[in-house]
Amino acid sequence: MPQHPGAGVLAFWHEPRFNSGFHDNNVAYTAFWQDLFAACATLVLNGHAHGYERFVPQDPAGVATSSGMREFVVGTGGKKLTRPDGLLSNSEAFNNSSFGILN
Repeated sequence: MPQHPGAGVLAFWHEPRFNSGFHDNNVAYTAFWQDLFAACATLVLNGHAHGYERFVPQDPAGVATSSGMREFVVGTGGKKLTRPDGLLSNSEAFNNSSFGILN
């Protein structure tokens, strides 16, 4: 449980754990997700994949749950955008057609 109940816990690093884009899922980050989920984190920000994707709150196994973490993958900063390999079931929004910022 977080030391400050009610305070949001945000984590960010480069490569996403979950991603429908060209780079797919990266299970190397499962341990991070497990630790963050145990700490009641609410938001994970990643880049690396060249597109935008937003996920519903999910647990470290990728199961949708209201107590899970919402992940944003925001790699739309100016390099060539990449195609999706097929959207994951918890993907709420995906855009690889325009450059931009977190939205």
